[in-house]
Amino acid sequence: MKNLSLKKQLWLFLTFYITVSHSQITSGDIAFSYIQSDSPKRIGMVLLKEINPNDTLYLTDNAYDSLKFFYSNEGYLKWISPNTPLKKGTVLSFKESSSSTYAVNYGSVDKISSFNPSSSGDQLIAFQINKRDTSFICSLNFGTKNSWLKEGKPSTSSSYRPTDELYDLHFNGHKDNGAFSCPKTSISVEQLKSDILDLNNWQLSDDDLNLPFCEKIDIDFLTSLGQSSEIESSFSFGNIIIQKADLIKDAILYDLNGKEVFRGFLSEIKSQSLPTGFLLLRINDSDMYKIFISE
Repeated sequence: MKNLSLKKQLWLFLTFYITVSHSQITSGDIAFSYIQSDSPKRIGMVLLKEINPNDTLYLTDNAYDSLKFFYSNEGYLKWISPNTPLKKGTVLSFKESSSSTYAVNYGSVDKISSFNPSSSGDQLIAFQINKRDTSFICSLNFGTKNSWLKEGKPSTSSSYRPTDELYDLHFNGHKDNGAFSCPKTSISVEQLKSDILDLNNWQLSDDDLNLPFCEKIDIDFLTSLGQSSEIESSFSFGNIIIQKADLIKDAILYDLNGKEVFRGFLSEIKSQSLPTGFLLLRINDSDMYKIFISE
């Protein structure tokens, strides 16, 4: 592609891929990635979408009886996300600091009442509260039963499934500890969701796993674009986008095979010899654009 001249203007037709801001996390946006019910207790949760600043999530080991949480004396963890967004692939690591407190690597966490995932078998349920409604996000069942309860009374180690649509994993019987095997290469969100539900990708034991837990998963943005919303737009290098481009120094262009073809200030793109056709533009390590460069 030739450089721009006064007589010729380069147009970029962009399909914006942006994350829609939601106040509510929904089922499948987060998944449990490890549990250590032996002391010190540890819980891992991987983010399958970008999480907004100051969002709130609750974790409980309380049993559910198909209508409500069953035991009034069971407690929960209250997690609040940090002041900056958390990217897909980030793993939240909750670790028991003492009998009364937990620590987390991102944001803040408070232990409310008696939260104590039992090494004799238990379940973990993540949820949000929106006004009077409870929105279930994900669950992990490592209780004594081989499945969620279908009838009868819940116990401290057995529970009904909160909703049929819930993204959940069941160890098919009791194990004290379990850890999802961290992917060695980048992976799409949809593939990661599927792999987490496959027990062949977990290490399960009643003893200490004695292994490093997966602390971050590399999400392949080239195959995860479908997780965001599409808005069509177009602009030339003469409009306000380019006027603001000097503020954007972390712009990267990829071809559709993921090969990097440009990195630098967005305003410098117009002076480059780039391949024509569709490319992928990534800005500030998060916003993604699918662009078309004409001759």
